[in-house]
Amino acid sequence: MNRLALLIVVAASLAGCDTSSAKLPGANPVGTGGNGANAPDLGAASGGGVVLTDGGIALGDGGMPTNCTVGPAGALGLVPVETMAPGTACVACHLAAGKPLYIAGTVYPANAPHDADLCLGTTGVQVEIVDANGAQHLLDVNSSGNFVDQSLLELWPSPWTVATVHGSARRPMVGTVTSGDCNACHTAAGASEAPGRVLAPDEGSGS
Repeated sequence: MNRLALLIVVAASLAGCDTSSAKLPGANPVGTGGNGANAPDLGAASGGGVVLTDGGIALGDGGMPTNCTVGPAGALGLVPVETMAPGTACVACHLAAGKPLYIAGTVYPANAPHDADLCLGTTGVQVEIVDANGAQHLLDVNSSGNFVDQSLLELWPSPWTVATVHGSARRPMVGTVTSGDCNACHTAAGASEAPGRVLAPDEGSGS
Protein backbone atom coordinates (compact mmCIF):
# COMPACT_ATOMS: atom_id res chain seq x y z
CA MET A 1 0.00 0.00 0.00
CA ASN A 2 1.49 3.38 -0.98
CA ARG A 3 1.65 6.29 1.47
CA LEU A 4 -1.26 8.15 -0.08
CA ALA A 5 -3.50 5.08 0.03
CA LEU A 6 -2.55 4.54 3.66
CA LEU A 7 -3.42 8.17 4.44
CA ILE A 8 -6.86 7.75 2.88
CA VAL A 9 -7.61 4.67 4.96
CA VAL A 10 -6.44 6.43 8.12
CA ALA A 11 -8.51 9.53 7.31
CA ALA A 12 -11.59 7.41 6.68
CA SER A 13 -11.03 5.61 9.95
CA LEU A 14 -10.72 8.89 11.84
CA ALA A 15 -13.96 10.05 10.25
CA GLY A 16 -15.67 6.82 11.26
CA CYS A 17 -16.45 6.26 7.61
CA ASP A 18 -16.92 2.54 7.16
CA THR A 19 -18.91 1.97 4.00
CA SER A 20 -19.44 -1.74 4.54
CA SER A 21 -23.16 -1.16 5.09
CA ALA A 22 -23.58 1.82 2.77
CA LYS A 23 -26.31 1.59 0.21
CA LEU A 24 -26.51 4.02 -2.66
CA PRO A 25 -29.69 4.31 -4.68
CA GLY A 26 -30.17 1.20 -6.78
CA ALA A 27 -27.16 -0.61 -5.34
CA ASN A 28 -26.53 -3.39 -2.86
CA PRO A 29 -24.20 -2.88 0.12
CA VAL A 30 -20.51 -3.57 -0.21
CA GLY A 31 -19.25 -6.79 1.30
CA THR A 32 -22.40 -8.90 1.13
CA GLY A 33 -21.15 -11.97 -0.70
CA GLY A 34 -22.71 -12.33 -4.12
CA ASN A 35 -24.79 -9.20 -3.70
CA GLY A 36 -21.62 -7.17 -3.22
CA ALA A 37 -20.88 -7.57 -6.91
CA ASN A 38 -23.55 -4.96 -7.58
CA ALA A 39 -22.13 -2.44 -5.11
CA PRO A 40 -20.97 0.87 -6.59
CA ASP A 41 -17.29 1.35 -7.38
CA LEU A 42 -16.92 5.10 -7.26
CA GLY A 43 -13.61 5.00 -9.07
CA ALA A 44 -14.99 3.00 -11.98
CA ALA A 45 -18.21 5.00 -12.10
CA SER A 46 -16.65 8.43 -12.15
CA GLY A 47 -13.14 7.98 -13.50
CA GLY A 48 -11.56 8.82 -10.16
CA GLY A 49 -9.32 6.87 -7.84
CA VAL A 50 -11.77 6.23 -4.98
CA VAL A 51 -13.28 2.83 -4.32
CA LEU A 52 -15.59 1.61 -1.58
CA THR A 53 -14.24 -1.38 0.32
CA ASP A 54 -15.25 -3.37 3.37
CA GLY A 55 -12.72 -1.32 5.33
CA GLY A 56 -13.86 2.12 4.18
CA ILE A 57 -12.34 4.37 1.51
CA ALA A 58 -9.18 3.52 -0.41
CA LEU A 59 -7.42 4.56 -3.57
CA GLY A 60 -8.10 2.45 -6.64
CA ASP A 61 -5.48 1.53 -9.22
CA GLY A 62 -5.79 4.98 -10.77
CA GLY A 63 -4.72 6.77 -7.59
CA MET A 64 -5.33 10.49 -7.23
CA PRO A 65 -6.83 11.97 -10.43
CA THR A 66 -4.52 13.99 -12.66
CA ASN A 67 -6.92 15.56 -15.17
CA CYS A 68 -8.85 17.86 -12.83
CA THR A 69 -10.08 21.26 -13.99
CA VAL A 70 -9.18 23.03 -10.73
CA GLY A 71 -6.73 20.46 -9.39
CA PRO A 72 -6.68 17.27 -7.30
CA ALA A 73 -7.75 17.43 -3.67
CA GLY A 74 -4.52 15.74 -2.56
CA ALA A 75 -3.92 14.80 1.04
CA LEU A 76 -5.95 17.75 2.35
CA GLY A 77 -9.04 16.27 0.70
CA LEU A 78 -8.67 13.18 2.85
CA VAL A 79 -8.70 14.91 6.24
CA PRO A 80 -12.05 14.15 7.95
CA VAL A 81 -13.58 17.63 7.84
CA GLU A 82 -16.19 19.24 5.58
CA THR A 83 -13.68 19.68 2.74
CA MET A 84 -12.92 15.95 2.49
CA ALA A 85 -13.44 13.66 -0.51
CA PRO A 86 -15.00 16.08 -3.04
CA GLY A 87 -17.12 14.36 -5.65
CA THR A 88 -17.94 11.26 -3.60
CA ALA A 89 -21.34 10.27 -2.17
CA CYS A 90 -21.06 12.00 1.22
CA VAL A 91 -24.44 11.16 2.72
CA ALA A 92 -24.25 7.41 2.05
CA CYS A 93 -20.83 7.15 3.65
CA HIS A 94 -21.72 9.18 6.72
CA LEU A 95 -24.99 7.29 7.15
CA ALA A 96 -23.08 4.01 7.23
CA ALA A 97 -20.71 5.52 9.79
CA GLY A 98 -23.56 6.56 12.08
CA LYS A 99 -22.73 10.24 11.55
CA PRO A 100 -25.49 11.26 9.16
CA LEU A 101 -25.53 14.36 7.03
CA TYR A 102 -28.77 15.87 5.76
CA ILE A 103 -27.57 17.35 2.48
CA ALA A 104 -24.13 17.28 0.92
CA GLY A 105 -22.45 17.45 -2.47
CA THR A 106 -19.81 19.17 -4.56
CA VAL A 107 -20.16 22.02 -7.06
CA TYR A 108 -17.79 21.95 -10.02
CA PRO A 109 -16.90 24.73 -12.49
CA ALA A 110 -19.32 25.19 -15.37
CA ASN A 111 -16.77 23.70 -17.77
CA ALA A 112 -16.11 20.57 -15.66
CA PRO A 113 -19.20 18.34 -15.97
CA HIS A 114 -17.18 15.10 -15.82
CA ASP A 115 -14.37 15.76 -13.35
CA ALA A 116 -13.37 12.67 -11.37
CA ASP A 117 -13.81 11.94 -7.68
CA LEU A 118 -11.22 13.77 -5.55
CA CYS A 119 -11.00 16.62 -8.05
CA LEU A 120 -11.50 19.95 -6.33
CA GLY A 121 -14.73 21.78 -7.07
CA THR A 122 -15.29 25.50 -7.44
CA THR A 123 -15.62 28.24 -4.81
CA GLY A 124 -17.60 31.45 -4.41
CA VAL A 125 -20.92 29.75 -5.19
CA GLN A 126 -24.02 28.98 -3.14
CA VAL A 127 -26.55 26.19 -3.48
CA GLU A 128 -30.15 27.41 -3.25
CA ILE A 129 -32.79 24.95 -2.09
CA VAL A 130 -36.46 25.93 -2.07
CA ASP A 131 -38.58 23.49 -0.10
CA ALA A 132 -42.17 22.45 -0.66
CA ASN A 133 -43.39 25.33 1.52
CA GLY A 134 -41.53 27.89 -0.58
CA ALA A 135 -38.85 28.59 2.04
CA GLN A 136 -35.40 29.35 0.61
CA HIS A 137 -32.27 27.77 2.10
CA LEU A 138 -28.75 28.77 1.00
CA LEU A 139 -25.70 26.56 1.50
CA ASP A 140 -22.21 28.00 1.03
CA VAL A 141 -19.59 26.11 -0.95
CA ASN A 142 -16.29 25.61 0.88
CA SER A 143 -12.69 25.56 -0.37
CA SER A 144 -12.96 22.09 -1.90
CA GLY A 145 -16.30 22.83 -3.60
CA ASN A 146 -18.32 20.90 -1.02
CA PHE A 147 -21.60 22.08 0.49
CA VAL A 148 -22.94 20.47 3.66
CA ASP A 149 -25.97 20.73 5.91
CA GLN A 150 -25.79 18.64 9.07
CA SER A 151 -29.01 19.83 10.71
CA LEU A 152 -31.33 16.89 11.24
CA LEU A 153 -33.53 18.70 13.77
CA GLU A 154 -35.47 20.76 11.25
CA LEU A 155 -36.17 18.73 8.12
CA TRP A 156 -37.19 20.69 5.05
CA PRO A 157 -40.40 19.46 3.40
CA SER A 158 -39.79 17.97 -0.02
CA PRO A 159 -39.75 17.94 -2.98
CA TRP A 160 -37.11 20.63 -3.40
CA THR A 161 -36.16 22.82 -6.32
CA VAL A 162 -32.42 23.41 -6.50
CA ALA A 163 -30.10 25.88 -8.21
CA THR A 164 -26.49 26.97 -7.98
CA VAL A 165 -26.12 30.73 -7.71
CA HIS A 166 -23.29 33.23 -8.05
CA GLY A 167 -24.46 36.80 -7.73
CA SER A 168 -27.25 37.22 -10.28
CA ALA A 169 -26.16 34.15 -12.24
CA ARG A 170 -28.18 30.96 -11.72
CA ARG A 171 -28.11 27.37 -12.92
CA PRO A 172 -31.42 25.69 -11.98
CA MET A 173 -31.70 21.94 -11.72
CA VAL A 174 -34.24 20.35 -14.02
CA GLY A 175 -37.14 18.90 -12.03
CA THR A 176 -37.29 18.42 -8.25
CA VAL A 177 -35.49 16.16 -5.78
CA THR A 178 -36.19 14.50 -2.45
CA SER A 179 -32.70 13.16 -1.61
CA GLY A 180 -29.85 15.24 -0.23
CA ASP A 181 -27.07 12.89 -1.37
CA CYS A 182 -26.32 14.99 -4.43
CA ASN A 183 -23.08 13.26 -5.47
CA ALA A 184 -24.78 9.86 -5.52
CA CYS A 185 -26.42 10.87 -8.80
CA HIS A 186 -24.13 13.71 -9.87
CA THR A 187 -21.14 11.47 -10.54
CA ALA A 188 -18.60 12.18 -13.26
CA ALA A 189 -20.46 9.86 -15.62
CA GLY A 190 -23.92 10.79 -14.31
CA ALA A 191 -26.46 8.45 -12.75
CA SER A 192 -30.25 8.31 -12.33
CA GLU A 193 -30.72 10.72 -15.27
CA ALA A 194 -28.22 13.28 -13.93
CA PRO A 195 -25.94 14.29 -16.84
CA GLY A 196 -22.83 14.64 -14.69
CA ARG A 197 -21.58 16.89 -11.90
CA VAL A 198 -23.41 19.66 -10.05
CA LEU A 199 -22.17 22.73 -11.94
CA ALA A 200 -21.74 26.39 -11.11
CA PRO A 201 -23.67 28.89 -13.24
CA ASP A 202 -22.23 30.01 -16.56
CA GLU A 203 -20.90 33.55 -16.50
CA GLY A 204 -23.43 35.89 -18.02
CA SER A 205 -26.40 33.64 -17.13
CA GLY A 206 -27.92 36.13 -14.72
CA SER A 207 -31.68 36.27 -14.48
